[in-house]
Amino acid sequence: MKKFILSLVLFAGFAVVAGAQEVTYSVSPKMNCGGCAARVKKALTAVKGVNEVVTDLEKQTVTVKYDEKVAKKEDFVKAMADAKYTITEAKQGGCCKDKAAAGDAKGHCNKAQGHCNNAAKKDCCEEQKK
Repeated sequence: MKKFILSLVLFAGFAVVAGAQEVTYSVSPKMNCGGCAARVKKALTAVKGVNEVVTDLEKQTVTVKYDEKVAKKEDFVKAMADAKYTITEAKQGGCCKDKAAAGDAKGHCNKAQGHCNNAAKKDCCEEQKK
């Protein structure tokens, strides 16, 4: 019986890891305080399949660890829209996914909407010009 329970626990742990994914989003409008970050975290934590949510006020990002078999990225977008926020999938380091996502089709940045701001590196828009 002990072996069966141990096997079950190990299998369950593997199952959680097997479907585990992580995604980082830029958040708009800007999270100005801990209350804003808490609101973002609460909205995403409520999505079934989400294991962990980490907000970063300095980078204006939120990282979600989730089970891809249960939660989908569209679920995160909807939860954030319900909380009056917009999220855009970010590249590693918090930069915009591609130039078009940063602004217009030519890749011009749209800082007014909060895209491409990355306090950890300079402005991502400047990086994209290189």
